Amino acid sequence: WDYGGQKVFYSMHHLFLTQYGVYLIVFDMREIIEHESISLDYLRFWLNSIKLHASKAPFLFVGTFLDCIGEDSKQSRTYVDIVNKAILKLVDSGDRYLIKNNEENLLFFPVDNRNRVNLAALRDRILKVSQTQSYISWRISLKWIKILDVLMELKPSISYRKVLSIAQAYDISSAEVNEMLSFFHEIGVLVYLRSTEFLRQRIITDPQWIIEKLCLVIRDPIHGVPKTEKDELKRLGFSTDMNNLIHSGHCSQDLLQFLWKSDYNYLLDVAKSALLISQFGKVSSSFVIPSMLADTKYTEFTDECVSVIFDFSTSFLPLGVFQRFLCLCITYSGFQGSVDTLKVGKHSALLDFGGIPVRLLETKDTIVVYLPTKSTEVPKVLQVVNAMMMKIKTDFTSNSDTGLVWNQMLRQVHDNSTKEISYHEAKAKKESPWFSSEVSSTGPKSHLEELISSMKLE
Repeated sequence: WDYGGQKVFYSMHHLFLTQYGVYLIVFDMREIIEHESISLDYLRFWLNSIKLHASKAPFLFVGTFLDCIGEDSKQSRTYVDIVNKAILKLVDSGDRYLIKNNEENLLFFPVDNRNRVNLAALRDRILKVSQTQSYISWRISLKWIKILDVLMELKPSISYRKVLSIAQAYDISSAEVNEMLSFFHEIGVLVYLRSTEFLRQRIITDPQWIIEKLCLVIRDPIHGVPKTEKDELKRLGFSTDMNNLIHSGHCSQDLLQFLWKSDYNYLLDVAKSALLISQFGKVSSSFVIPSMLADTKYTEFTDECVSVIFDFSTSFLPLGVFQRFLCLCITYSGFQGSVDTLKVGKHSALLDFGGIPVRLLETKDTIVVYLPTKSTEVPKVLQVVNAMMMKIKTDFTSNSDTGLVWNQMLRQVHDNSTKEISYHEAKAKKESPWFSSEVSSTGPKSHLEELISSMKLE
């Protein structure tokens, strides 16, 4: 699939990253030679994404523009060695999933696209690595393969009812159909989502179609709107709506229905289930797209406050986690009927949890939730935000052994002094204001877990 390379599109990557693949991290060697620190940060993001969503998948580093980094082969090899030392800063050379260039004693594969240098060897290595993966030799029903051939002729999608009809001709039950579709979804040949009725009733046989449709809403502001589309939007009265989407991350229901047309209900459920979009309240006609939000800063509380800190510094905070957390918080505010005073930015927000003012802040390594010290609802808010983060951990990293890793700290500012304690220590001591006898932190959580689970969708 072809993802957009800009940061605004990063929030969609987890939809298709799977254990069942071989990943190539391709980079321009000239960039590492000239701007090593910036280039390594970029490569580190992609490496972390693969490790997060496909922790057991093999991966290769591929360096391009071999023909442009030296005037002769000797100088070129010197630069290749410089790049190799830089790659060593990113990855452990003993990583069992790193596919190394043993022929040249390198951690990466330098190639020259213009003169086709090393491309055949690279292609051969990818093929050999692919053939060693256990899922390549999985035994599956020949009937499944025949049905898949039929489905692949029906692009970009097919109804679940039609699949049942096709399967019936091969004497396959509905239970086996679900098993078959789930398998093909896992290996990435089609998309079969099941969290809502709209999603269950449609199978996408061209995954690129979903990306292209979502990119009608999740757009790169730098490229703006093409003139032909801009003219049509103006003629239909959507110019202001599109401007709000691109510059503030807010989108009207009318614009979504125009962009997605007859696919609106299905795509809205896709976007909601992936936490790419959030609705203002249960019946609101306004939506927010966190990855499109402006980088507006909202200041901390000026009076005394307490804060819940999710600290990712021992691992890393993946791009998109805060945006998903924000989606859940916005939807929760909507369930409490408290969206009138909501203010949201790309890395911070001011929200209202049913009368409780809450501020969110994302930094490089942390997500922090602030709320007033005097609030009697601190234990409830702590329980809610923890449930949200655990939901993101489960949904966002379902293919990973480790998933998201964080340390949780609780901080209280009172009488010009600051007290900080770990979540587990505060829980063991029943430390106030974080824990009280009225809100149990263990056992059943009344309807909270059900609410958190369902609130991504109506």
